Amino acid sequence: KKREKRGGGAKEEEIHVLLVKGKLLKPYKGIQVHLEFSSNDKHTTEITEETSEPKWNSEFEFHGHLDRILTITVHADKGKLAEIGETIGLVSDRKKVVGQVFIDLSTHNNIFEYAEKEKFNLKKKDEDRGTITLIIGVIQPRKRTKSEEKIIEASVQTIDQDHEAVQRMLKNLDQTEKLTDDVKQNLHVQSEQLKSAVREVDDVHQIQNYNEEHLNVIDSSIGWLKNKLSPRSTESNRARKDLAKEEQKIDEEMNRRKKEGEDNKKREKDSEKDSDEEWRPDFHHLPEESRRKEKEIEEGLDAIEGKVGGLKSGLLDINAEIKKQNAAMNVIHEHETQIAEREKKQGLKMTYEI
Repeated sequence: KKREKRGGGAKEEEIHVLLVKGKLLKPYKGIQVHLEFSSNDKHTTEITEETSEPKWNSEFEFHGHLDRILTITVHADKGKLAEIGETIGLVSDRKKVVGQVFIDLSTHNNIFEYAEKEKFNLKKKDEDRGTITLIIGVIQPRKRTKSEEKIIEASVQTIDQDHEAVQRMLKNLDQTEKLTDDVKQNLHVQSEQLKSAVREVDDVHQIQNYNEEHLNVIDSSIGWLKNKLSPRSTESNRARKDLAKEEQKIDEEMNRRKKEGEDNKKREKDSEKDSDEEWRPDFHHLPEESRRKEKEIEEGLDAIEGKVGGLKSGLLDINAEIKKQNAAMNVIHEHETQIAEREKKQGLKMTYEI
């Protein structure tokens, strides 16, 4: 009612503008387009990287009468390249004007669904700066059929279910991340205990080395059973060195697997980028709440992908830690067996010498 009052009762249209691409006379950094239909009805595109042929494929919606002028201004960064993907509500002082287009919408009253692409010349002070390609048209209001209403209702219901599922999955992933962190912390404590046990095994080896030195002195003095025992090792920290070798092998294997995962992820992203459609229409037929949830679903799926990647990395770390602890237990068992055999031989030698 307020719109009709401002327009003197004239019919107000829903105008859609699809900003397809541009072709500038030279490359610019931080290109951004500002579309203004009125002081309260304007849109700004995301900032693009340095190029002379930007591609936006972005659709914008305006409401008003077709007797107005649509002003499209292409801006570029004055100096340093802005962050790609950054969106700002108004064009800042750091931008310079590349060129402008003024479009009389009274000549663009075609139905948007059937409107064709048009090229418009970008100008700055009557100087040509390139072209931009647009599709402009109005959305023809019509009563939805019952079948369309059912489709929309089903779509809304599906979006609600997907939104709930994504939020539930994010919550579960948060809990899983916490459990993973707890497991890693517990494994760290257990690892320190095993390393302490390995050090104790080395201490026992050192004591046995000390005992063997004295037994050999006695053996040399008495002259009995010389060289009867197998040659002993005077190497120190034997268990720790054995464990370090096993841990190095495990680390090399885990690093190889992580690198393979990163390479596969990069290839998948490159493939997705190459297969992206030129333009995906907006769900303008759905309620605003459903469109908001659809956007949150996309953001949630991106977050899930990141969390799953983090969990995969964390599980690889846990797997590596478990392997290291198994290796530590094997080293402890092996050296405990060696210690028992050496104790037996030392006891036998002491018996003979006595």
